[in-house]
Amino acid sequence: ATDSWEQLQQDWDDWQPRLYANWAFSADHNAFVNLAKGFKAGGFDPKASTRLSTFAPEKVWNLDLGLRGTALQQRLSYQLSGFVYDYQDYQVQVIAEGIAHTGNAAKVDGHGVELEVTCNPLTAVTLRLTGSWLNSQFKDYDTDAGDFRGNSPVLAPEYTASVSVDWRSRQFEWGSFGASLLSSYQSEVFFTVQNSQDAHQSGFSRHDAKASYFTPARMWQLDVFVRNLGDENYIIFQQDVGSGLVARSGERRFWGMAVTARL
Repeated sequence: ATDSWEQLQQDWDDWQPRLYANWAFSADHNAFVNLAKGFKAGGFDPKASTRLSTFAPEKVWNLDLGLRGTALQQRLSYQLSGFVYDYQDYQVQVIAEGIAHTGNAAKVDGHGVELEVTCNPLTAVTLRLTGSWLNSQFKDYDTDAGDFRGNSPVLAPEYTASVSVDWRSRQFEWGSFGASLLSSYQSEVFFTVQNSQDAHQSGFSRHDAKASYFTPARMWQLDVFVRNLGDENYIIFQQDVGSGLVARSGERRFWGMAVTARL
């Protein structure tokens, strides 16, 4: 027990402008630019003592430039964009002496490219493709535990990609069927700012599948699904919490059924 309470009070405010412009240079294609500022309030965290620590607000400027449109008589749609962001006082959760708390990295920069494509090669089939490339790193983060300049932020994969196929049968008097398959990939991620090989997940792929039955007018839907079809073994968290290494595994192969009613 303690003889007194520690009271801390802090107010944070900021303005968040946004500038967006779109140029339709043809009937089916347009270019866009988006410049925006983001803000996340600061807060209070316990340290490995009875005192509280204060972490600062996080601010970011983000610039997106891109193209979007349709082709092949609107059977194909796409969006391609490049982005740049600049974080100030980036909020980072770290574990010190067995206690998790939030601190600030002075600066994080990043840039990358994102692509989304949707195509209907057949009336009953929809193909979707997504991909991204990200280069993000600490530009200024010198702490008592070391200088992490050049390291990757937590959970920031360099590459991600996915491809999905959806099929829907024609409508019968008794209903219709559907099926889908989703495959996704994520490159290596780190769970700590130290980018330690003891706290990371190598690149991996995961596959999900689903078969569906729809009643007439689609008022009822029955799904039979399997997530992580290949039973990929991967982790979503791993850190040394002071008393040892703690890890949390991602979802292993999971089968199930679901019923949806649209009344």
